[in-house]
Amino acid sequence: MRAHRRRLRRSAAAVALCLVAAIASVGPASAATLPAAAPPDGVDDSYYVTSSNPQLIFDMGCQDGKVDATHGAAQRLTILDFGGQYADGSGTKPVVGPLELTNAQIENLTENYALGWYVCVGSDFSAVLTLGIGTNNSLRDVTNSGGATWANVVAAVANAEAPITKRIVVDGANDMETEWSSPAAALSWAAGYGAAGTGSYYFDYGDAGGCPQTTATNGPCNNGWNQRDVWEVSWGEPTALPLPEIYYAANAAQWTQISKYGKAAVHGAAINFTGDLSEFSADPTTLDPTDAWTSLATSLKSAAQTTRGTQWLTSIQWEAP
Repeated sequence: MRAHRRRLRRSAAAVALCLVAAIASVGPASAATLPAAAPPDGVDDSYYVTSSNPQLIFDMGCQDGKVDATHGAAQRLTILDFGGQYADGSGTKPVVGPLELTNAQIENLTENYALGWYVCVGSDFSAVLTLGIGTNNSLRDVTNSGGATWANVVAAVANAEAPITKRIVVDGANDMETEWSSPAAALSWAAGYGAAGTGSYYFDYGDAGGCPQTTATNGPCNNGWNQRDVWEVSWGEPTALPLPEIYYAANAAQWTQISKYGKAAVHGAAINFTGDLSEFSADPTTLDPTDAWTSLATSLKSAAQTTRGTQWLTSIQWEAP
């Protein structure tokens, strides 16, 4: 049952063609059909949100919409990272600075980004924006209720966008990192997100910190995690979409082994990667987006593992001042 359920993916292309938020069935690729290690056209921008200024984030959305208007049938993925959740479920603490954001502010900021994109993409009705509302597992509300709270934040934005356009798909996102919480806490958050029943997915744009690079035997990772734990929060949970951090070549090797473990040990369920996340725009000492994509694709192909279904390539950066 799980293996079948995990083949359900959200397809932005289907949204564009059918003008509905569709779920498409994508089967695992064989080694013979894996793509060459060449990235998709274009790199999408994602952002660490560090202010509460709606106009600023509207302008960011507009800027991205103008880019998409010049590219036919653009399929954009943008993650807006709002930081970790407070224990009382009231909002988040962004990754830098003294700012605190309420859930209502998060919803408003996300809606302003979406509106900016929609206005400035103009009459290009082939363009689709998939918008991931991001948190992380660094603060206190890495719990079942925290996951449900985040799912409801996502649902509020999705409901606000639905009357405007079907070209904006709203999902959750979580930067799950092994150093920031126990695996039990992260798994509880993921279960709570799905149990909320809002119908949205979440992108796991986290890491596989400390995980093995050459073995796939459920080996240990950092902070009490193991390969199965990372597999579960990124792919095993029914609402999870894997968008791993590929900052260095070692990260590609880690995720390849996690996929290999899943294929061997968990009902043949190798990871079908949604794409990858680079941090080059925020930290130029890391792999640039093309090298990040190539590194993961090459590693997966060499190990005959299932690769990405939707070829998104996004690079996270600091919100423009």
